[in-house]
Amino acid sequence: MDDFMDNEYRSHARAEIGVSSLPNGEDFYQHQLSYHLTDTNVIAQQIHNMGLQEVERITKEMDEVIKSLGLNMTHKEFIDAIRNNDSFYFKIEDEALETYRTALDEVIAPELERIFKNIPQKRLEVKKIPKELATGPQAYYMMPSADNSTPGIFFLDTNTLKNIPKYDVITLAMHEGVPGHHFQFAYVMEQNNVPDFRKYGVRSNAFIEGWALYAEYLGHELGLYNDPYMMFGHLSYEIFRACRMVVDTGMHVLGWSRQQAIDYMMNHSASPLNNIEREIDRYITWPGQACSYKYGELKIKAMRQKAEEAMGDAFDIKEFHDIVLRSNGPMMLVEKQVDHYIESFKLRAAVS
Repeated sequence: MDDFMDNEYRSHARAEIGVSSLPNGEDFYQHQLSYHLTDTNVIAQQIHNMGLQEVERITKEMDEVIKSLGLNMTHKEFIDAIRNNDSFYFKIEDEALETYRTALDEVIAPELERIFKNIPQKRLEVKKIPKELATGPQAYYMMPSADNSTPGIFFLDTNTLKNIPKYDVITLAMHEGVPGHHFQFAYVMEQNNVPDFRKYGVRSNAFIEGWALYAEYLGHELGLYNDPYMMFGHLSYEIFRACRMVVDTGMHVLGWSRQQAIDYMMNHSASPLNNIEREIDRYITWPGQACSYKYGELKIKAMRQKAEEAMGDAFDIKEFHDIVLRSNGPMMLVEKQVDHYIESFKLRAAVS
């Protein structure tokens, strides 16, 4: 394989990092963007601008957290300070894994009944990413088997402890575990009226990852970000996804260099350099996919706002979450289900 990559494949790879350097490259990128977002009405420049707006908004929230700590530091100074402070990182692998298990089981799980109609019963385990596979993402999720013989698994890269700061714990646990990926997959798997092809078939990135980001956001409502450092960790994760929209479109359409993309993410998020470099290389090889996270979250938030405004005090957060989760994507289907939910409410209100 090494011989093939070095002597055959590499010589045929594109010379520049952006796919716009290829024949019809911008059209190809637009196709990839439409596929991952499941939206044909959005162009790259809109996504780039959306990312810039979110980065600006979240930066202001991060500045407020810094002020709440009584620190006279700029956003960049604070990021550099916590990024290089060993006290914010785990010392041993077992400590990291156990902290995540405790966060899921004892901190997050007891709060979920406040905002969810049903709580999935499928098991979730937290495991270390094997060393030989530790060149990919910081964490990822593997769904449980249909027959319950294997649980859902939240894999965490503890091989390089500098990649998993303590202030990320609640946010990352909510994204990969509950009420994020494990919760959303288990939720639909346990529905008796959903056919198997909808439970296990091809899924929409915008919905899957959008829900996981929305799940992180729910930590606000559950009071899980009361600690200012956990709040900053949450905002750092959120701004990281907004930065993705900026750098992905920047590299593939607007002519950004790899280093320019790395510098942008280093200046705005608290993520370690090693993690950012791995992420940027992922975006280079997977055009458009990274934009789906923040885009999907914004769509779900917009649907919720629409329902809240239409229903007022009658809005039921548990019912809304049930509708979104049972829809299981793609986003256009979720929107139709939420619209039907709103219209049904209006009809009932009109005749009562």
